[in-house]
Amino acid sequence: MKITHLCTYPSGGATIACLRLHQALLGLGHDSRVVFRRIGADAAKGYDAVMVPETSKQKLKGKLDRILMELRLKPYALPPLPEVASRNAVLAGRQAIHQYYSLVASDYQPEDHPWVREADVVHLHWVADFVDYKRFFGQIKQPIVWTFHDENAYTGGCHYALDCVQFRSGCGLSCPQLLGAARQDYAAYAWRQKQSAYQQLAPSQLHIIGITDWIANRAKGSALLGHVPSTVIRNCIDPTAYLQIAQPEARKFFPDIPDGARVLVFIANEIASFVKGYSLLCAALAKLKDQHVFLLVVGSVEADTVPPPIPHKFLGFLSNTTLMNMALCAADYFVTPSLADNYPNVILEAHLSGTPTIGLPIGGIPEMIVQGQDGYIAAEATATALATTIDYALANGVSWSPTEIRQHCIDAHLPAKIAGQHLELYQKLLG
Repeated sequence: MKITHLCTYPSGGATIACLRLHQALLGLGHDSRVVFRRIGADAAKGYDAVMVPETSKQKLKGKLDRILMELRLKPYALPPLPEVASRNAVLAGRQAIHQYYSLVASDYQPEDHPWVREADVVHLHWVADFVDYKRFFGQIKQPIVWTFHDENAYTGGCHYALDCVQFRSGCGLSCPQLLGAARQDYAAYAWRQKQSAYQQLAPSQLHIIGITDWIANRAKGSALLGHVPSTVIRNCIDPTAYLQIAQPEARKFFPDIPDGARVLVFIANEIASFVKGYSLLCAALAKLKDQHVFLLVVGSVEADTVPPPIPHKFLGFLSNTTLMNMALCAADYFVTPSLADNYPNVILEAHLSGTPTIGLPIGGIPEMIVQGQDGYIAAEATATALATTIDYALANGVSWSPTEIRQHCIDAHLPAKIAGQHLELYQKLLG
């Protein structure tokens, strides 16, 4: 079977999940390929990219920049990406709430890529600012499977609706995530464009995969996609990707950890992102009764990042899987204070490392944690509730051993098992 996956970026949580599925399908002998928006072609791995041809103006600017650079008159600057001007025209002046907002139109044309045209099944993942809705859904004739890594498919542009419920009836002119934007009507416009695009599909051509029951139910409750059938299939993870390492051995990699300290680890690509909950975590740490807690912080730190109110170490962005594995194994708990999330890969990585998780009752996170056995879910998404949960967890531990936590994660997310569930769905759609 020929399956072509589409994903905007070659990195990020959704891409990691996409590539893990891609490798699992290859492992079962199927022709799986991945098309990104921009990346150097690497056909040997089944990856390729859809580039937008430069305009003559962009080519001229690029040539001029290179000449000026060679003459040492200015630093080298690439021509702007084609989507930048469009985004600025819509979102300029938007209040910084640290959540991505994507557009419905795109200059990229993945529907014309030969891998897409030749596919038996086209599998969408995170395709924001890559797929042009009207053009793409009007041209694809094969069955389309769409894994929802967030909520963007059924909103006017946001990726997590948070407390807003306009997606249930139709995004209007008062989108709370477009306050101050140049086009505050954009959510209503984009919602209508998506509605028109989806209406071009043949009956039963589109099938949704919800990684969690939470997002599958949110989609069912949406005005745009409530009629589309859905199936819940979890992400997969290679059991060898993260190993269970004895805590004393892992802590040797982090000499700043004091002897006898209880260690928490927080991980986010962008610590400043509102939805990652770093500020809420800091507020919770200030309320802890346990005074012997040390925090490892993994992720990019900005100049104005406020340090945690307890002893800590900023580790920066860890692209090395071994170091990430060590950071997880060095901790007593991985803490995820996310205020919006679906099925974060890092919880799987923590559990594969044998480390329990503490999280909030947000999105699909409660579906990933067995209360008291491989972690804890706070009673509510507040600093006080999170602090209470952390104190309780440190004092009482969890009932499963690191080995049991790891095995439970493996059993639920085996690549061959998850790929098999996808193949069963593909075959059903193909008849």
